[in-house]
Amino acid sequence: MTKTGLLHHFPTKESLLVALLEERDRSQIDEAEAHIAELDKEGGRAFLDAVVESNWAHRELIRLYAVLNVEALDPRHPAHDYFRRRFERARDVIRRAAASWHPNPDSFALEVHVFLDGLQIAWLRDESLPVRELWHDFAARACDV
Repeated sequence: MTKTGLLHHFPTKESLLVALLEERDRSQIDEAEAHIAELDKEGGRAFLDAVVESNWAHRELIRLYAVLNVEALDPRHPAHDYFRRRFERARDVIRRAAASWHPNPDSFALEVHVFLDGLQIAWLRDESLPVRELWHDFAARACDV
């Protein structure tokens, strides 16, 4: 693609950044959403485990998202709205994955999302943390309803 063609679709670097972030999410979240309606407690836990395991395999991508997410707390940041929407969409995906078996899927979704954000940042600081074990311990408690 030529520079002119690229600029036609993405007039700024910021618009290209947001488009790349959205495209990466689209494939991951769209795939998850295709199976959410049929999940029971065991399937919901397996779904969450698969998402978490996928994240651990992409440390540099997790780092990129963590840094951009914090930078985008500023409402003037070009990805501010993207990360706000992503937070809500991720929580909604988790909520719907737990809706048929968890007594409070809204709280569950928030707790899972917040725990994973914090765990990822801790892991980025210290790669030696037993993140899989920490996740499995948390998920066992959170899913034990």
